[in-house]
Amino acid sequence: MKQKTSQKAITAAKRRDAALALRCEGRSYQVIGDRLKVTRQHAHRLVSEALDQIAEETTTNAERLRHLELDRLDGLHRTIWPLATSGQDLKAVDVVLRIMDRRAKLLGLD
Repeated sequence: MKQKTSQKAITAAKRRDAALALRCEGRSYQVIGDRLKVTRQHAHRLVSEALDQIAEETTTNAERLRHLELDRLDGLHRTIWPLATSGQDLKAVDVVLRIMDRRAKLLGLD
């Protein structure tokens, strides 16, 4: 994603942050608009945009964490698989099944 660092983009981001901070304080959209010298409707849009951005960042971070956890599970699976498939280590079979169960939960397959 390309970073927006123009002065206009920075000003807009600061305005969204200020609108959200005021809303978190319990201010009405009219008060937010008055403080930021915009309409009530624009104040509402600023808060909505700020919340949408937070939701998008949260989703992105959750997806990154999911991939990290899946990579870790893959590493564990590769390590224990030869023991589990040799037929000589029943505990290793149980470990593989638990790894598979955890992967299915992370991927929403259950």
